[in-house]
Amino acid sequence: KATVKIFTINGTSGSLTVNERDNVTVIFTCNARGRPAPSVTLHKASGELLNEIGNTPSDQYDKTVSYTILRVTSEDMRRYICTADNSFTTPNDDNFQLNVRIAPRAMNSTTTKENPEVLKKNGTQLHSCGFP
Repeated sequence: KATVKIFTINGTSGSLTVNERDNVTVIFTCNARGRPAPSVTLHKASGELLNEIGNTPSDQYDKTVSYTILRVTSEDMRRYICTADNSFTTPNDDNFQLNVRIAPRAMNSTTTKENPEVLKKNGTQLHSCGFP
């Protein structure tokens, strides 16, 4: 049987939240065990495979892979999956959610003559709000 033993991002398991503007680097690490040693793959929940580094045998029954994202952006926010498969049993997987906080962005909008506090963007009225 092939089993994912450990799946982490920057040493944390479960989920991780980072700020996009902090230019964070994240490293996914997945270790799996099985007899025979399993193949280990990392992929996005959409199914897109990641080009992992390694597939390094820790011993004759273990394999470890890692994948690095050098500047996390909002496009990297998703669920990631590590799958262990040795073709003898049903593949085993573990997953991890990467959350990315995004800074507010300026909009290209204009004020109306009738009400300078109301903005129009693409036909939609946006009302300003905030602290005085």
